[in-house]
Amino acid sequence: GVPVVTFSWGIDAARIAQAHRGGAKVGVQVGNAEGARQAIDAGADFVIAQGVEAGGHVQSTTPLAILLPQVLAAAGNRPVLAAGGIATAAGISQAISFGAAGAMLGTRFLATREAAIHPDYKAALLAAKAEDTTFTNCFDGVWPFAMHRVLRNSTFTAWEAAGSPQPPHRPGEGDVVFHQQGTNHLRYNDDTPGPGATGDITGACLYAGTSVNDIDRIESAGDLVTRLGADVMAAFASAQHERVTP
Repeated sequence: GVPVVTFSWGIDAARIAQAHRGGAKVGVQVGNAEGARQAIDAGADFVIAQGVEAGGHVQSTTPLAILLPQVLAAAGNRPVLAAGGIATAAGISQAISFGAAGAMLGTRFLATREAAIHPDYKAALLAAKAEDTTFTNCFDGVWPFAMHRVLRNSTFTAWEAAGSPQPPHRPGEGDVVFHQQGTNHLRYNDDTPGPGATGDITGACLYAGTSVNDIDRIESAGDLVTRLGADVMAAFASAQHERVTP
């Protein structure tokens, strides 16, 4: 009964077909034009162009402003959503004006009251600027060799200062960085601390895109969607008025 399913980090025609049989529209997140072509050939109804500015695990190595036109050209008449570094109505409006059908926001929704992450994590997002994020493979426990964008923190800076050594030679490797629901989470693991976690919360893996630069409040997800939607519609109405006014 889920109306939309999205996949990332891989293109699997069988899974896309399974979702279609359940009545869902399917999107696939890609990091380059070839990925977009493969996703469409596999049956994707739309594709998501993920720029390197995105938080969390990142497929792309290309800035969104460069990637989006490439994916749009490859996608033809299939809708393309823009993702990576977007947190404002202006960012959404810009992506649409460049040809995207819409935008996907991730980091911005971590800074909402409903997001199931630790309050200290939310506070860190609110305080951070774009330059406080880093694209790295530091937090590769559980998922080796997967690149990701996170907030620079004590774990990352100690690892960087040591010359970014590989496992098992990283500073503090094997330390328990936080405890949650009966489980010890080790330093360099890619787990994020939830609301009830205890320990060195800000030393854990804190996914964040460059869009932290534009996050200035914690609000409800509903209020955020309403505000962004109204602001985007107002921006396009204003642009349309300017075009028709002599």
